[in-house]
Amino acid sequence: MKSIRRELTNRLLGGTAILLIVASAILSIGVHSRIVGEFDRALESKALALIALTSREKNYIEVDYSEDEMPELENEEDLEFFQVFFEDGTLIESSEDTEDEILPVDWEESNGFFFRNFELPDDRRGRLVQIGFVPRFDEEDETLPLEQVIDEGELEELFEIPENINPKTARIILVVARNRERLDQLILFLYIALAAVDALLLLGIVFVTKSSIRKGLEPIDQLNAQIQTIVPEGADQRIILENPPKELQTILNALNQLLDNIQDAFARERRFSSAVAHELRTPVAELRMSCETGQRWPDDVESVKRLFRDNHEIALHMERIVANLLQLTRCHNKTSIVDLEEFCVDSLVRECWKRTSDVASRKELTLDDRINPAEKVISDKDKLEIILQNIIDNAVSYSVTGSVVVFSSTNDDGTLTLVFENETNNIEEKDLEHLFERFWRKDPARSADNHTGLGLALVKALADLLNIDARIALPATNLFQVQLTFPRRERND
Repeated sequence: MKSIRRELTNRLLGGTAILLIVASAILSIGVHSRIVGEFDRALESKALALIALTSREKNYIEVDYSEDEMPELENEEDLEFFQVFFEDGTLIESSEDTEDEILPVDWEESNGFFFRNFELPDDRRGRLVQIGFVPRFDEEDETLPLEQVIDEGELEELFEIPENINPKTARIILVVARNRERLDQLILFLYIALAAVDALLLLGIVFVTKSSIRKGLEPIDQLNAQIQTIVPEGADQRIILENPPKELQTILNALNQLLDNIQDAFARERRFSSAVAHELRTPVAELRMSCETGQRWPDDVESVKRLFRDNHEIALHMERIVANLLQLTRCHNKTSIVDLEEFCVDSLVRECWKRTSDVASRKELTLDDRINPAEKVISDKDKLEIILQNIIDNAVSYSVTGSVVVFSSTNDDGTLTLVFENETNNIEEKDLEHLFERFWRKDPARSADNHTGLGLALVKALADLLNIDARIALPATNLFQVQLTFPRRERND
């Protein structure tokens, strides 16, 4: 039971842990992407603001950047940087902290927003956004002289477009970078928090799982405890559980049914042992008395001859008992060899009837044979002969004097059934369940009638061996019937 509990616990915890890890991984990836997305949108907003501040005046580029308007670009705690280039790599403008450092630019990515991680000038980790654009300009100013568009004092703050670049199509590359230490700290906190939550959940699941499994397996523990108390001497014991779960109720019913079968088997074996002792005790006692009588009058020739005849009959009776028991044992152990052949069943039935003709004549019995002479079966002839002989012996022995014994056959689409009927006055419906038991006889006194109570038991055992369905019934009052249904045979048209 401990191994089952441990196995269930390990399987549940293993599956739960895998699901929890997968769910946490999916959640962390989603939250991580969301946090980084928010960070990138902030960079994008900053880049758009700088783009709005960048314009072209004639052949000059102006970045109207002011530290007062964007103080975050000078914040040492959350430092941000920017640089503006021409497409040829010429630096136009930069924040103060990057005057001596060039931010990394991917010149192949000049369209749209492009995000990536990099190392800041102060060796801290950062993230940047890069975008290429054409600065805004006023078309009316293009026709005016330079001195009317730009004051002489402002020229120092402007950057002149190189001669090799067309001012009207000049593209500007803007790079905005930001320290991502706070972002990394937030992501690290997220992972630590998820790991802590997973650990707490796993501990809680371990506790709940073990408690649930222990509670759920309590009926099995009770079942195991009751099973261990059952001994062969107490086969009448039954397993009783209060409010067992539905899944366990079927097992409980099966175990109690098994105990019923075991109790019945023990009862049959006790009856069998008692019957064997009873059947063998009488002939053994007769043999002993015969020997003692022969020793007392050894010179009486006629008496000695009579004693030998009696001993011979006793030996034959004991031999039949032993032979039938051996045959039953071979059938039950599946060690009896079956030799199949095809033969007419009616002729075999008549041969068996002839062996009982003397007893049938004394009881004035009449045979009504309705078996179709053309009916053939494929079976073991010797074993079927034993079956038929025992059925006919039983019919002759227990038929009412002067009655008719009827043998008949039916063939339903290749399925042959033999029916043996005889009138009787000592069999009741309640006796039918015992007739196939070994050594069972209705008369508890077991009068000396040369029957051992093994005939019908041997019929049933051999019929099962030959795959013949053997049944007994009382179709009418005082009418006993035995049916033998053979395996179905395919008709050859």
